[in-house]
Amino acid sequence: MIVNRWIHLAAVIVAVGGTVFLRLVLQQTAGRTLSADQHDALRAAVIGRWARVLHVCIALILLTGGYNLYIMIGRHPGQPLYHALLGIKILLALTLFFLAIAITGRNLAFAKLRQNRAAWLLVNIALAGVIVLISNVLKSIPTGP
Repeated sequence: MIVNRWIHLAAVIVAVGGTVFLRLVLQQTAGRTLSADQHDALRAAVIGRWARVLHVCIALILLTGGYNLYIMIGRHPGQPLYHALLGIKILLALTLFFLAIAITGRNLAFAKLRQNRAAWLLVNIALAGVIVLISNVLKSIPTGP
């Protein structure tokens, strides 16, 4: 369980930390210091590499999160607050994953989303914050009746 939790948290840290860095540091700095062509070239190179890292993180989060769900759901029988918050957390995480994949992918169906990548990165940062908050509340709910 500890190894699973460590892998889960490490993947979350890399995914959220990378997103914060991209949006609040790299994107701002590149926009101010590079020409439009240089900025576009850097963006393409960084997003191409970041997408691979991010997709591995998402896969690890889904796998370890599924294991956590399997283990923890039985420890909270008859606790509707726990189950409701867990359901909200899962839905928010799936939304975050969808947006992350859409804005780092190359699928033409999401081209309009990618045109406003900066805003969607901020949405994902906010979603991550809410998910972490819910996770901490879930951790504080005692197990079993």
